[in-house]
Amino acid sequence: MNFSKINIVFICGSLEPGKDGVGDYTRRLAGELVRMGNNVFLLSIYDRFVTDLYEGHIMDTTTRLNCLRIPANYTFNQRVTYSRSFTKKCQPDWISLQYVPFSFHPKGLHIRLKSLLKNLNPGVKWHIMFHELWTGSQGANDLKTKIYGRLQKIIIRNLVRKFNFSVITTSIENYQKAIDFKQSFLLPIFGNIPQLNYKIELKRNSGNLFRVIVFGTITNDLDLFNKQIIWLNSLAHAAHKKMELFFIGNSGSNLTHAKAIAANIIGDELINITGFLSEDVIASHLIAADFGISRADFEYYGKSGTTLSMLEYGLPVLLKGERPLNIKESTVDKYFPQLYFPNDSIGFDFREFKFHNGLFSTTTAFLDLLSVR
Repeated sequence: MNFSKINIVFICGSLEPGKDGVGDYTRRLAGELVRMGNNVFLLSIYDRFVTDLYEGHIMDTTTRLNCLRIPANYTFNQRVTYSRSFTKKCQPDWISLQYVPFSFHPKGLHIRLKSLLKNLNPGVKWHIMFHELWTGSQGANDLKTKIYGRLQKIIIRNLVRKFNFSVITTSIENYQKAIDFKQSFLLPIFGNIPQLNYKIELKRNSGNLFRVIVFGTITNDLDLFNKQIIWLNSLAHAAHKKMELFFIGNSGSNLTHAKAIAANIIGDELINITGFLSEDVIASHLIAADFGISRADFEYYGKSGTTLSMLEYGLPVLLKGERPLNIKESTVDKYFPQLYFPNDSIGFDFREFKFHNGLFSTTTAFLDLLSVR
């Protein structure tokens, strides 16, 4: 499909590679847009990873991107001045706000964000992508969470109602329903590990070990994690193999407990903790693995960059919780055959799934939304 070339400015909180999930998403989307011939600029307005104003370039693989990074400790007036000057210089057709509440305020209470945005270029078309909504939108368990969530919800609804966004998107149906705005669209996100060679053939481990990876932060519902390990260990035994487990990336504060759970089932000697790795090394683990563990359930896996990375690399992925009994047709997507649940019967045939370029798919869908507005 051919699209008219556009000038676009992306606004997010921070842009430090590997330190901010939305920043990484924005950088990779921008890089793909540039490779398609568009003019793209990045603006981080509350960047916790710089102490001085930085205007220059940031890299997405081999693509150089123009950016302005405004430190989080700058005043509101400084933020407005530098943002307005930068966007005016870029002469964008579109400005895209990549939204997470905590990107713009430590407690997610960015009451002056709307005012800042209104101070930027008048007459430019606006897009907003909701990566996250208010705290507790997936279920609040304590009073403090409920209070902050209620305040954040008011701020978000006020932003949507009173700011003239031409396009509103989010990544999953639950968020689309929660936004409760007639003209919102689903825009699937992509995995957070670049696929530098799209013709790569996936060669899984064919030895006596059944390699499983846990990629990303481990959530605190460890009883469900225990069920995932039991299911995969049974699957390995059915294939006459031993399960080997890799914890990859920043596993979070629950790593020690999760490791103990897994060691009780498969033995400590078959557990590997890699910590933070470069993207190419993570890619090699994804290629070598037989199965992935996601700490998301079916309703929310579509917002997990680590889960989508495993799926894009052709891995079958075990979600947490039980397989939904009644799945609406609209939610059955291209990855559905790769999704497994701990209440599934053991009968996996170890077939390989196709490698998928999620970044390209999302970028073309994004351009399609903008082109008709």
